[in-house]
Amino acid sequence: MSEIHVREAIREYALVTPAKDEEANLLRMANGIIGQTVPPRLWVIIDDGSTDRTSQIIDDLKHQRNWILSTRLRGHERDTHHRYAEVCMAGFELAISYLVANGIPYEFLGLIDADTVVEPRYFEKLLDEFNNDPKLGLASGGLFFEKGRTFVLELGDRNSPRGTGRLWRKTCFFETDGYIVCDAPPDAISNVKAKLLGYGAKQFRSIVALQLRLTSSAEGIWAGYEKRGKAWYYLNAHPVLVMMNAIHFTARPSLHRGVAFFVGYLTAFVRRTAKIDDEEIRRYFWRDRPWELIAETFGKRGA
Repeated sequence: MSEIHVREAIREYALVTPAKDEEANLLRMANGIIGQTVPPRLWVIIDDGSTDRTSQIIDDLKHQRNWILSTRLRGHERDTHHRYAEVCMAGFELAISYLVANGIPYEFLGLIDADTVVEPRYFEKLLDEFNNDPKLGLASGGLFFEKGRTFVLELGDRNSPRGTGRLWRKTCFFETDGYIVCDAPPDAISNVKAKLLGYGAKQFRSIVALQLRLTSSAEGIWAGYEKRGKAWYYLNAHPVLVMMNAIHFTARPSLHRGVAFFVGYLTAFVRRTAKIDDEEIRRYFWRDRPWELIAETFGKRGA
């Protein structure tokens, strides 16, 4: 394949952005997308019933670029798991149907939240990684937040793709059933499914995305981390894995986040709430993931 054909192939991606009451962040985030050195073929923004100026900002953006498309859903209570996945999937379905109906080629699908600002070459750099590694199915940059005059890497698995600023290879997206709607972070399930199918799933921390609002804080810090704990029970996480995460959240950055996480898990455990019905996912979080995390923590290879 010639260099010209390679360059054409890596340019073909579409983005989806869920947005709910994001007037404070959306315009800054959008300027980052419009200013990309390799812009998307299509950018779909899903307005989840916003009551602020989000809809007006989206309309203004659509007048600036003909590759921006949007739709508005009926308002719903904010939820970072089940509802979030529903909104994202509505965006992917709209994007894919529009691309196919209009004969627009695409090789990658991406997701970026309305509170995430990316560097100008963000997607160009990610696409280069996919081009260099044909087994790479899913990837993101590193997710940072501002602390004073410095950027600090956000909490989370530092090796797996983050939920925002991610790209899927098209084949990986469809083979892993897209963004599954359930009572857990859909990005975590997507990462696991990609790995189980033999795809590479990586985070490239040298490619910078700036989070304007801390992860799991949209519903309030305590509520967000409590919901995380409940989600880990839902995923059938081994107690060792739960304790390692609780300690991690307690140490970085504060005690109450780790406590909220553990309270959420314990609440779900006591109530014996339902767990995910995907046996592969349950097995992974009970058997495989604890050993992977231990190996990563101590700098060793996973078993």
